[in-house]
Amino acid sequence: MATITNGLVRLLVAVSVLWIMFSAGYVFLEYLSRNPLDQYPSSVTPAEYYFWKWSGVDLLAPVERQTRTFEPNFLRIASLLIGPTMLIWVAGCLFAWVANGFKVKA
Repeated sequence: MATITNGLVRLLVAVSVLWIMFSAGYVFLEYLSRNPLDQYPSSVTPAEYYFWKWSGVDLLAPVERQTRTFEPNFLRIASLLIGPTMLIWVAGCLFAWVANGFKVKA
């Protein structure tokens, strides 16, 4: 593969860390913006969230304990954090390969 310079590695690390921080903040912001009254069962369906989901209600529990819990959707969160980070690194490696004139080290 092409030679990746220290400057390019630093740039890729910085962009990856910024992406992970931004994504984690976005997921946490969605967690903070939930409606706490949706945890109690009612005739109205609870709000839909992309990175979080409401659990089901235990109908055999007493009425006072029939609440939903707010659970993370791990697959969507992981795909947001890891997917673009890998694409950033692949794009950086391809950029270095093209910049070196498509040379492959033997």
